[in-house]
Amino acid sequence: YRRPQKKTTTTGGGGGKEKEHLHDLLLAEICATGSVKTKDDAVSFLKWTYFYRRLLQNPSYYHLDLQEEDDDDTNHHDEASSVNKAPFSARVDAYLRDLVEATLGDLAAAGAVEVTEDSLEPATLGRIASYYYLDYKTTRDASKAVDHLEDEVLATADVVAAERAAIELLCHAREFDELPVRHNEDALNEDLARTLGGGLGGGGGGGGASDDEKKAAASSSSEE
Repeated sequence: YRRPQKKTTTTGGGGGKEKEHLHDLLLAEICATGSVKTKDDAVSFLKWTYFYRRLLQNPSYYHLDLQEEDDDDTNHHDEASSVNKAPFSARVDAYLRDLVEATLGDLAAAGAVEVTEDSLEPATLGRIASYYYLDYKTTRDASKAVDHLEDEVLATADVVAAERAAIELLCHAREFDELPVRHNEDALNEDLARTLGGGLGGGGGGGGASDDEKKAAASSSSEE
């Protein structure tokens, strides 16, 4: 079992998008496959990815500083070349370790994994995200929003309001960021939402919603 990587464009010389989805990639290896159990495992895993190959080929794209310090200009060229290999490897390893630390910190703050100095353990939200191929931010945001939904909406007798709130919660999922909105379709989605009454596009409290979220909400409401 291996979680498919989303939006990992690997063509061209620019550098792809592997790093953008590193959180979900590591989360899958921790929660779904169980192949990453420590921070060292995470660093080792990255060295087998296409991201690592790109990092070595185009370090400046990933903001990896490989500037060498000339301690002794009198060294022969061959000697300098052999000495400079060690700093290169060390800096790459340090970069990967910092990247792993930052990524795991985000996952831990989102309630997706439990991080200690010696181990990485899957958390409930992380298992859910990996099992259903969700962005870790989707489960994080949904976990927070569900409490509000239960306390503020489901406590009332207004079933329609509860349904609209539930649709709004679902449509804020990161996965809907990829829902295409065609030219002038945003205006049509606004009209549909107003006709249906409420929701993300019709004054239901989702004023900051993006066009793709509005489209998802309007489409879901129209099928009720």
